[in-house]
Formats: sequence, structure tokens, C-alpha cells
Amino acid sequence: MQSYDVIVAGIGAMGSSTLYHLAKKGLRVAGLDPFQPGHDRGSSHGETRIIRKAYFLHPDYVPLLERSYDLWRDLEAETGSDLLQLTGLLCIGEEDSTFIQGLKRCFEVNNLPHEKLTSAETTRRYPEFQVPESHVVYFDPEGGYLKVENCVQAHAAMAQKHGADIFSGESLLSWEPDGDGVRITTSKRELYAGRLVITTGAWVAPEFAALGVSLKVRRKVLFWHHLTRPGLFKDTPVWIWKNQGSDFYGFPSLNGGTMKSAEDTGGDYLNQPEDRDFSIKPEDDAALTPFLHRAFPGMIGAVESGRTCLYTDAADKNFIIGFHPEHAQVLLASCCSGHGFKLSTAIGEVLADGAINGRLSRQVDFLSLARLIPDVA
Repeated sequence: MQSYDVIVAGIGAMGSSTLYHLAKKGLRVAGLDPFQPGHDRGSSHGETRIIRKAYFLHPDYVPLLERSYDLWRDLEAETGSDLLQLTGLLCIGEEDSTFIQGLKRCFEVNNLPHEKLTSAETTRRYPEFQVPESHVVYFDPEGGYLKVENCVQAHAAMAQKHGADIFSGESLLSWEPDGDGVRITTSKRELYAGRLVITTGAWVAPEFAALGVSLKVRRKVLFWHHLTRPGLFKDTPVWIWKNQGSDFYGFPSLNGGTMKSAEDTGGDYLNQPEDRDFSIKPEDDAALTPFLHRAFPGMIGAVESGRTCLYTDAADKNFIIGFHPEHAQVLLASCCSGHGFKLSTAIGEVLADGAINGRLSRQVDFLSLARLIPDVA
């Protein structure tokens, strides 16, 4: 039986990062995943993900974001890859909305650089945007995007370079305590590890359900639309737009002909991840295309393509990180609630340190499993 210091089950966003940080610290580690790193079966794919420092869901995200920016740049330097693009970020909404007021407080409290623009100022600077007069805009110069598949593949490749084994095409079937460690059964072999880190995305829900924590898995769809004036969208900032109870976001055109965008709200809840429908249905685009025609009038053409991904939502929309309350050699981490990718490199560092030290940094107390299970110390 092969033996490791730590095994990481699930090497998507958080798992690939955890594996990398563990391997870089010199531990004997292995990663398991049913698919190759950068696959399209989970939550970490679809060309790009937004990164930004202005966060008001919880103030303790901001220090983790600061660390994430540094770690993404470190990974770029180590791999020679271009992973993080700072295009700036436009956040658009009505001035009295929770979104805009939350951003205002976040910018002020954390002393983050920003500009507040009127709708007219926004259109003069970015003529592709047609912002209603009732809306205000915050420009975040430190916002941008990450190349999502490239990031996962870079973490995985560098983990291997530092000595990690990766067992692609192998699912975690079961685990059980074995002394101070864990005996792990995959679809192809048995393994032993001193500690097990479970970062299996939507597939982690049963682990949390057994502890009385309910997660919801949502099917989401990303769209790429043809552009009638693609030149205008080459240098467009990343944008987030709250409109009449719906949340939309989009990116500059990376290929010179289409724009990726999506609706963050809505989506079909699934009984289990395997129920996901990969086909694109007309109702998937009921809100997005009509909104785009209003936001970018005369500039949006037909849908070029669409892709599905998964959100795994906690009730409070925050992540969940913690040691198993009955088996301290098992560390659970997942439930990104649709906003975790940007933070995955910093969370991976935290998980690696936790697996080594047997305790988690105080900086992730606000994400603890204990907050959802009062009896967990």
C-alpha cells in the first residue's frame, strides 16, 4: 500500500492549490481526481474568473485576497505563465442598493483604491456601456480576471514538479480512520495517509450532510455572445452589474469576436452533481441576453456557445473549512458558493498549513465548520 503524509481528494481550484503548497513544503503528497486537472465537470473551468479586492460579504476576505494576489504572481513567476490580468473592474448598480453601499464601506474601511463614476462619466470613458442615470459605478483598478483552467493546471504541474503524485481518473470511494492516519480506497487502489484533505467541490456535500450541514448544488451556465463592434470590447474592464434583483457579470473579449458573460443569480438546484444537464436550454438564457441588449445596445449578436458549471452553496454563501469533528486527521474544505476561485491559492496555503500543523489559521475562523455545528470545538 502506498503511503503519504497527506492525500488531497479533488484537485480542482482549492485541491490543486493545496497539493502545490504541500509539495512545495517538502511533504510526500498525492492528489486524486476522477478527471484531468483543468477539466469541465466541476466548478473550475470556463476560460476566466473575476478577481477583486473589494469584498463586503465578510471583511476577513480582504486579507486573504491580498495574499491571493501575491501568490498568483508567485505562481506566474514560477511557471512563466500569464495567469492574472488586471483590467480594472466596473461595479454597477443603484446607489442605495446593498451592493453599492457595501462596496462603498469596503473601499473606505480597507483603504482600497477606487473611483466613483456617474452613468454619463462611465459612458464617456467606456462607450460600450449604457448605464441608466439612476445607477452609479465604482471602478476598481485592482480588479481583473484569472485564466481558470491555466491556474488549476499550473498548480497541479508545479505540485508534480515538487514531487507530488497525481492519480487522475480515480475517484475517492471511501475513507476510514486507521490509527492516527487514514486508509483511502479509490476506484483503482488503496492508499494510506497521515492526513486526508477533501476538496471535492459539489461532491463533498454528503460529507457535510453526515455532519448535519446542508449544501445546495446549483447548475449555472456561462455564455459567449458574438459582438457587432468587437473592437470596443477588447480593453473593456471586467464588470459586475446588479439589475432589478438579478446579478450579471462579464469580461473583455479575449478572442476579438465574442464576450463571455453570465447571470450569477438563478440556476437549477440539483439533487446530486451527476444530475447536471450539460446541454444548453432556451430557459438558461431567459434573463441574460435581454439584459445585454439593454446594457450594450446594438452591440450584442447571437449566442456563440454556452457551458455549464456548478455552484455549491452554503446557507450564508461563505466557504466551509474545518477538521472532521470525530476524525482530526481529516480536513474538509469546499462550498465556494460561486465566488471561491479568486481565493483558491490562499485557501490552499491555509489548508496545507492546517494539514501540517493540525490546526487552522485564525484568519479563517469566519469560515469554520464550527460556525455551523455549535458542538464542534
